[in-house]
Amino acid sequence: MMTRWISILIPALAVSLTLAAANGVAQDKSLSSKGTRDTGASLDPRASDPRGSVTTANQTGVPITFLGADGEGDGSLNISDNTGERRVALRVSDSGGSLHTYGPGGQESTSLETNDTGGVLWVTSSDGTLVAHLGVDGDGGAFWVSNNAGDSVTFLGADSDGEGVFWVSGSGGESRATVGVDEDGGFLRLEDNADETVVLIAADSGGGAGFISVSGSRVHDVAEVFDLETRDGVVPGSVMSVDALGSGRLMPAAAPYDRKVVGVISGAGEFQHAMLIGSREDGSHDLPVALSGQVYVRVSAENGPISPGDLLVSSSSPGVAMAATDIERSIGAVVGKALQPFAGDDPEGLIRMLVMAR
Repeated sequence: MMTRWISILIPALAVSLTLAAANGVAQDKSLSSKGTRDTGASLDPRASDPRGSVTTANQTGVPITFLGADGEGDGSLNISDNTGERRVALRVSDSGGSLHTYGPGGQESTSLETNDTGGVLWVTSSDGTLVAHLGVDGDGGAFWVSNNAGDSVTFLGADSDGEGVFWVSGSGGESRATVGVDEDGGFLRLEDNADETVVLIAADSGGGAGFISVSGSRVHDVAEVFDLETRDGVVPGSVMSVDALGSGRLMPAAAPYDRKVVGVISGAGEFQHAMLIGSREDGSHDLPVALSGQVYVRVSAENGPISPGDLLVSSSSPGVAMAATDIERSIGAVVGKALQPFAGDDPEGLIRMLVMAR
């Protein structure tokens, strides 16, 4: 049988071709930018592995591309840098075609391939940790982001009902925040470390309205930040009045039945505000005043023991409330209604109060 040679002229490149002849005998030819030349190894018997391949090298002789069959007998394309380190690979697997890129040291950095559910893109860090994943799951398209430990911390995709959903979580999956859609409309849900919903902003099931729900055993009031005339003696639970000179700043109420009373500083006892409104020009937002809900208030027995249901007003002790016994003087001076008793065994105490400035 006649042997046929193939010559290729490629400027500035060296090319090696291994071709399987009709009789199964491999032939090897090398070409350079100066023309074609015989390597002296034109007959290289490899009847047991009759695979064709094309390899190109750069000017220094370093192989930089390979086109041929891999160890499984599938087609493969490898592209290397000028040191011979592989950077790109095009392959075929049982699921279909795939494209891979590699970083220093041969570490795979991206992979675009097909799997049982469809196309998928994997992105890994320099240590091989999967940090991003774009693909298809059982519910539809999805995008995952992981931290350096490989824990999923972000997801954007479809939920089991076919609705769009976006969530973020801590490294252990705790403290999740979710933006999604339910039967009533869109919602934002925040969860604590026990996976309990603590904040929910959503559309009302009745339609045409929205609502904000804040839950928790320590959450009981809505507070607003006011400018303070002084911070001296201002602690959570203090009764506050507005400055008589018209500056709008607050200070501890220091007169009985003060009609300039505004409210009580939030955060005393075991209660915290559910919502905080505003901040000061310097960016601070501490010591806010409770506008509604339940708070703990500083009290004394200056006007006698306090019983649940008593109206509370300011006393002669700065920032401290007492029971209102003079109805006429109470008009416009009430700061709230007592929810717990105070017998007066101590000079000052802390009781629960319903905010009702009037």
